[in-house]
Amino acid sequence: MTGLATEITRASYAPSFRIIEVDGPSQLPLAHGQLTLGTVTISNGDAALGVGGGTANLGGSLTITSSAVRGSHASYGGGIYTDTALTMTASSVTGNTASVNGGGIYRNAGSLTLLAGNVSGDAPNNCAATTPLTAPC
Repeated sequence: MTGLATEITRASYAPSFRIIEVDGPSQLPLAHGQLTLGTVTISNGDAALGVGGGTANLGGSLTITSSAVRGSHASYGGGIYTDTALTMTASSVTGNTASVNGGGIYRNAGSLTLLAGNVSGDAPNNCAATTPLTAPC
C-alpha cells in the first residue's frame, strides 16, 4: 500500500498470537519469504512463550520503512525477532516487552541494519543478541 497508513493489531480480547511471520529455509526448507512493510503500525502482538510478538523473521528477508512496532510481547524479541536479514529505515520499536531478553529487538542470527530509527522504552532492554553477536542498537 503506497501512501496509506495502516495499523495491524491484536484486539485485547483475542487469544495470544504473533502479528507477522516471515519464513525462510531455516524454518521451512522450500520457503523463501520476503516481506517489505511501509507506513504500517504493528501493535499488541503476543507470542506468549515464543519469539517475536510483533514480527518474527524466521529465515526470510524483512524490510520495514516508515513504520512502528509497539506494545508487543514474547519470550525473546517482544517487538521483533530475527534470524536473517532485517533492514529498518525511519521506523520505531517502542513499548515492547520480553520475558527473557530483547524487549524491542532480538537478533538471533543474520544481519540487522537500522537507519534513522528509534528503538527505546522496551523492557527488559531495547536490544539483545545471541552470543557472539553484538546487540544491534
